[in-house]
Order: sequence, then C-alpha cells, then structure tokens
Amino acid sequence: MHTHSKQSKHRGLKLVSQSALFSLLILSTQTFAAAGDPDPALMANKAGFAKCNSLIRHTFRFHKDSQSYRVNTRYDKETVAHSIDIDMTYGSIGETIVQSTHFERRDGVCYAYSSASFNQRGSCVDIMNKDGGKYVDSNAGAIWSENKLGATRIMTQTGDFCTSYFLSGEHRKEDRY
Repeated sequence: MHTHSKQSKHRGLKLVSQSALFSLLILSTQTFAAAGDPDPALMANKAGFAKCNSLIRHTFRFHKDSQSYRVNTRYDKETVAHSIDIDMTYGSIGETIVQSTHFERRDGVCYAYSSASFNQRGSCVDIMNKDGGKYVDSNAGAIWSENKLGATRIMTQTGDFCTSYFLSGEHRKEDRY
C-alpha cells in the first residue's frame, strides 16, 4: 500500500493524505468471513492478481475442514499484478491457526512464502516427536525442526502451551487462465 504523509508545522503532528485513507478503506473491503464462502484465489483475482489460483488454493487447502475462517488480502494497487499478501484465520476456539502468505508472479512461475502459527497444550519436545518432526537446533528458548513436508517449524514453550510457527516456500508454473 502506498501512503503519503505531510509533516504539520503545529506540534509535529503527521497528517495522512486522503489517498492513504482511501487506500485503507479499499483494503478493509477485501476482508471476508466464511459466511459467503470466500475463495482466497477469487479474492486475489478480484484485486488484480491472476494466474496463480492453483497455488493459492493449495496453500490454503487446510481451512476447508474448518467450521469458521476469515480471509484478508493486502496489496499495492500499482504492483498487485505481480504480488499480493493473503491472510487467513481458521480453526476453532482454542485451536486457531493464523496463516499469512506472500504470493509473487514472475517469469511464468508463481511463488508462495508462508508463515503459520498456532498453540497446542503440551510439551514442545513431545509434540515435535509425536508429529514426526526432525530436530534441527535450539536457540534462545526456541526449538527448530523440520516437518515431513519440509517446512521449518519453530516452537516455543510458554507454561503448558507450545506455540508453533511454520515457515515454508513453494512454487509452481502459472495457471493458463
């Protein structure tokens, strides 16, 4: 999102231009709850990002089993043809997953760079072992591992809960349409 600001001569207040406020209003209209069964790929198309629908749907495939989810798109209207960010929350109370993915399109290839986080009750070490994760390292109270799909998983323990952060990237050829 492109914003402009001006420095006020009075008490150092910053004034945000009308175009920046308008941009914020446009972005807020791109947030949808599951009531209308929003498709993140169609939301991206509506914004102006196309030919990566199969990768977008693959990236957000896990929300389909969820009773509730919400989708948001973030983009710069000048570069949306080449990149967009899509955020989604899904799951249920106590088992909410927050996923954010940056999509890019260049040279006939679509790229997705994702991060997702969620909490689980239990020990991070026990959870990692149960899930079949491969231990990589530990640093600053965090356990680094790799899951079966090759995604990096960073786990931190807070009391009885383990917070997991998944980081992954993938690519595939652009869709024909």
